[in-house]
Amino acid sequence: MGDEKLHLFGEFVLDRARGTLLRAGQPVHLRPQAYKTLKYLVENSGRLISKDQLIEQVWEGRAVTDDSLVQCLRDVRHALGEGGNQYLRNERGRGYIFDPKVGEWSEQIDMVKVVVEEEEELAERGQDVARDELASDADNTPDRRPMHTLERVPATLTSDASESLTGVKETTVSQQASRNQTRRPSWMLATLLVVPLGIAAVFTYRYYGPAETRIESIAVLPFINESGNADLDYLSDGMTETLINNLSKLPNLTVKARSSVFPFKGKTIEHQQVANSLSVQALLEGRVVQRGQDLTLYLSLVDGRNGDQLWGEQYSRKLTDLLALQHEIARDVSRKLGARLSGADERRVTQGSTTNVEAYQLFLRGRFHVEKYTPQDARKALAYFQQAIALDPNFAAAYANLAGVYLALAGANDFRSRETKLKAKENALKAISLDDQLSTAHEALGVILYKYDYDFGAAEREYQRALELDPNDASAHETYGELLSHHGRHEEALAETLRAAEINPLSQSISHSTGMALLDARRYDEAIAQFKKTLELDAYFIPSHSGLAIAYQSQRNYAESVEERAKIAEILGNRQGAAFVRESFAAGGWQGFLRAMTENSQAPQVPPYIKATMYAELGDKNKAFEILNKLYEERSSTILAIKVDPRVDNLRSDPRFQDLMRRVGLTP
Repeated sequence: MGDEKLHLFGEFVLDRARGTLLRAGQPVHLRPQAYKTLKYLVENSGRLISKDQLIEQVWEGRAVTDDSLVQCLRDVRHALGEGGNQYLRNERGRGYIFDPKVGEWSEQIDMVKVVVEEEEELAERGQDVARDELASDADNTPDRRPMHTLERVPATLTSDASESLTGVKETTVSQQASRNQTRRPSWMLATLLVVPLGIAAVFTYRYYGPAETRIESIAVLPFINESGNADLDYLSDGMTETLINNLSKLPNLTVKARSSVFPFKGKTIEHQQVANSLSVQALLEGRVVQRGQDLTLYLSLVDGRNGDQLWGEQYSRKLTDLLALQHEIARDVSRKLGARLSGADERRVTQGSTTNVEAYQLFLRGRFHVEKYTPQDARKALAYFQQAIALDPNFAAAYANLAGVYLALAGANDFRSRETKLKAKENALKAISLDDQLSTAHEALGVILYKYDYDFGAAEREYQRALELDPNDASAHETYGELLSHHGRHEEALAETLRAAEINPLSQSISHSTGMALLDARRYDEAIAQFKKTLELDAYFIPSHSGLAIAYQSQRNYAESVEERAKIAEILGNRQGAAFVRESFAAGGWQGFLRAMTENSQAPQVPPYIKATMYAELGDKNKAFEILNKLYEERSSTILAIKVDPRVDNLRSDPRFQDLMRRVGLTP
């Protein structure tokens, strides 16, 4: 049996080449193991297959329970609907028989190959070919082509369609020789395509669907680690993140960010519900199994509208082939989404990478710890990235991520702020010197130039370069929006944060940044609504409680502002501090609260910049400027909002404020 054959039974088509079951032209969702079960049974139609045979073939000798097999068979019967019990019989104590009338369709595919390849050649020459021009008569004279041919084969074939028929456009020597000797008359091709049970219509719908079926938005769900070893989560998570990053670099495709999809890790999901919540057309699922040096990946592309499987594939490789596998997956998935990768696209999805598999695994371990967002994990990530660079000194992505970790650790007890920021900048520049096309390196450099060097023009250029290389980088959109907001470019800022939210709708940080953009624009009611929306995602997200406190303060709703500050103390576990905040306001009102917070040693500790804004509210300009000038000398990022912050309005008429703005670089 060749892999190009289609198995026909009833209204079903089992296409082994694409790993898909079709019913009346519509893909039928099957989990990969259930599909493999059905495929093996169909290939052995009429034969009695024992339970042990099925387990050996489907699970490749891995130990599984009988329940796993029973569930797969249940899924198969469910997919086949009313005919499930008719097609699949259980011979009690002996095994299973798949017993419909199964046909194989191979000759028709050989015929269609001719049309596909001719159309591709014409398309490459830029010709607009009408449907009746695809077939030729015996002498293949263009002006003598008949008008009655190929009504079931559309004139425009997608790259996905052509490759679904021919794999990677390979043909056998005998097929090519036969093709060169003679062209079959077009009426013969049309006749062959009109097969029983409407298979031609099914075939046309599935492979040559209209342009509007092209998938333009996708979420790559966290791959499941089925290796039986939680220590290998770094591999399944890393493969997921790499695929997200690779696909996000492709034009005309929206890919949801990592932080949007990883909340679904380890959860049972309903495909339509998840697709709706993420606003995507399709979901990509994967399962990873590593046994020693053997690596197996099962992929399934699912239609977000109905949960049907559109495509499935199994990849079996050695761990030493991990890098090649990642590139192959990105290429295959992009094609299944309807995209044709150019040479530039191929290079884009592999940028910043390494040829050293061990270095790449260390890199994935580093990324695994980065995403845990704890100081301890940041230190572990730092070590892994350094080890990866030691193995491959030209590993650009490792330098870019190392820069990010240094930024996260700057100011920690054992990471002095200024020296650590310099290391961050050094590694970002190194990454760019190795690969100027690496968007994450430009983003990291943009953050450093913006928040620590106060070089806003250069930072903006780096953000724009990062987004040019990766338009789906939600983090770059978010931090670029923050820069624009702090410079009073409010509409541009809001556009950037909203674009970030579109890419990553479940991010508290991005939702909060949208609220801050509204706050900086002094659209207080909208900002309050946005901060509350953020707290629906995470009720303990302190930045949004702080944002609410500022917005209420700006509206002179001091009671609500104080309450938000008390909530922050409670979230931090400081109940005594929360009581102090409430009691000081109850006793002395807003002014009494501000004096207590700035002068009473029992008050909860507040960051220096917030204390400066409190002195500004109290009218104590000298103390306010003393703090602000010190923050400037330290190159603190906290003072970058002074151009738009309503809390320092009392300082704006003072010449010292204009001087500070000039030194920071917020005015000419």
